[in-house]
Order: sequence, then structure tokens, then C-alpha cells
Amino acid sequence: GRYKLIEYVVEGERTTQLFDIQEDPWELHNLAHDPTHAEHPERLRQALFRWRDVLDDEADPMGEIFWRGYGK
Repeated sequence: GRYKLIEYVVEGERTTQLFDIQEDPWELHNLAHDPTHAEHPERLRQALFRWRDVLDDEADPMGEIFWRGYGK
């Protein structure tokens, strides 16, 4: 709904971005390290893990590379 989580891995390092797309539709203010929004990244990560499993994303070669670098 309101929050958008973006996570990617470059050279083994995960980067996290969190945006309140209701208040910041242009995604200019990364809230990932704002303690007042600390519960959102973990909640959205759990949804991401569920979709990974439902879609069997690790079976795809690109998905396997991503999830290996992402960590579990």
C-alpha cells in the first residue's frame, strides 16, 4: 500500500531504500534508516520472502543469483 521497499545487491552489498509513496510519490526521501519507520522494511521483507517462495524465484538463474547475494 503506502510504503515501497527497494533492495538490491551490488558486489555483495545489499542496499535498502524505503519510500512513503503517499507522502513522497517522487521517491526523493529514503526512509530506510529513519527509526520512526523501522518496522516497515522488515514487514515488507517478509512479504518479499513469501513471494520469492510462492513464485519459486530461486529456481530461475537470475533469481538464484539475486537471493544468494541478498542473504536469507
